[in-house]
Amino acid sequence: MARIGGWAAVVAGVTGVAGAVFLLVVPPAASPDVFNYPLSPTGFVVVQVAFGIHHVLTAVALWAFWRAGFAGRGRFADAAGLSAAATMAMLGVWELVVISGNGAPYPSDDLVWIDVGYGTLSLLSGVALVLLGVAAVRARVLAGVWRWVVLAIGIWVFVPMTPALAGGFVLGRVAIGTWLLLFALLGWAMLRWATDAAPRRSSPAVAAEGGAS
Repeated sequence: MARIGGWAAVVAGVTGVAGAVFLLVVPPAASPDVFNYPLSPTGFVVVQVAFGIHHVLTAVALWAFWRAGFAGRGRFADAAGLSAAATMAMLGVWELVVISGNGAPYPSDDLVWIDVGYGTLSLLSGVALVLLGVAAVRARVLAGVWRWVVLAIGIWVFVPMTPALAGGFVLGRVAIGTWLLLFALLGWAMLRWATDAAPRRSSPAVAAEGGAS
């Protein structure tokens, strides 16, 4: 689980950062007053599908983080882990739903529901990530600063990402890219833990203890 979640987080984080950079540097194929800016209608569909897959991959990382026991055991950890993975997966589905706004004027009253959906799911995801982060801090499975990474990811949703998204396209992409970089760091920490844990699990003493139990 630690390796699965670690690689999922690393891939999601790195590709997410790459996606944010791409949107910042790609030559605009649409005007800023349409929903699919800066992409062409076709490019927008492709990118939204990629974002949907990306969010699901992030959900897998969070689910594996919980299943691997990094948040400890018990009802609080279970509720936090499941809600964090579920809300991230729902964000992935929402990325596909909003394709229906392709080519529409933006901002407009007709697309308010899209912003409301993004806002609601993002805030729910942030709350779930904070709870999962608190569980991870209490569990102390990851050593040092690494046990604080999920909590930092959750707090980042509220400050500074939410204000940054309201501050314009460029500021929003920078905030999202940095947020996803934290996921890559989390994945690295999980993989490092799995690598360090492997020799302990394969040692004769651990094997004998496991056989006795």
